[in-house]
Amino acid sequence: MTFQLVRRCHRSTACPIGRIEQDPRITVWPRTEVTELTGTGRLQGVRISRASHPGEAELAIHGLFVFIGAQPRTGWLAGQLAEDSRGFLLTGTGVPAPALGDQAAAPLFLETSRPGIFAVGDVRSGSVNRAAAAIGEGSMAVRLVFDRLKSTGSTHAIELGPLPDRLKA
Repeated sequence: MTFQLVRRCHRSTACPIGRIEQDPRITVWPRTEVTELTGTGRLQGVRISRASHPGEAELAIHGLFVFIGAQPRTGWLAGQLAEDSRGFLLTGTGVPAPALGDQAAAPLFLETSRPGIFAVGDVRSGSVNRAAAAIGEGSMAVRLVFDRLKSTGSTHAIELGPLPDRLKA
């Protein structure tokens, strides 16, 4: 298994890197931003923009963890998930009923307004904005993914339905 680490900054206290750069299983993409999610019915990749290279590139991935700092920086989602008035993602019981559409099941604790998409850490409305909390929420989200799969009777990827046109490759 390999991992891709996309970092907006190069080196600073805001982006601790430690041994990550030395691990051969991890590719670090400094001065890079995720500009788009890609896939058909599920996440299959991200489009990235690098400060040092013109144009965009696409990385094949199956999971995404986003650290955004004190500002939500959720504009790239273009309203695809329910947000609070400051742009933080609403999860669990914080998701208003109208945002759920015809969804039968209530969202799980860290689940957003779209079934199978979870938000943890600073991007989540009501977060305590601490790295340790984000790590704990990330661990909980893994468990909740399995709970969501079990509730759908599936052991396969959750099908989210058609992607919006802006997310199609």
